[in-house]
Amino acid sequence: MATLKTTLVLGSEKVTSVVDLITTIKKDLTVTEGGILVTEIDAVLESTAVSIFGACDYPLGTYIYLKNKDTTNTLKFKLSSINATDHQITLTPGQAAFFPWTAECPEENTGQNDIKVFASDVDTTLEYGAFN
Repeated sequence: MATLKTTLVLGSEKVTSVVDLITTIKKDLTVTEGGILVTEIDAVLESTAVSIFGACDYPLGTYIYLKNKDTTNTLKFKLSSINATDHQITLTPGQAAFFPWTAECPEENTGQNDIKVFASDVDTTLEYGAFN
């Protein structure tokens, strides 16, 4: 097990008051299984999206890291919840995301609350990891 020291700074140049927008978050995270992984995504339809994080496999307080390592293709991530609210994250080439995830494990684990991914074309490279 390793500890990952993270600092996330959010800001924007297109606001009138930078003071109101800049936020810095620092937290030591424990690397769970696997650390940072890299895989090729071949699913190109939402209906065939591949599960990369199972909701019942991660505890409360897990942080998710996603990066589109591809130079031309887009990745889309589907996040669902028990209350049937679906969310989607789109990462264009080179973009990354790092966010807290409250994995909701339903009584009957059917995979509906997993984080799933599909791409705009086959062989799209995804870098990803889970930390808590």
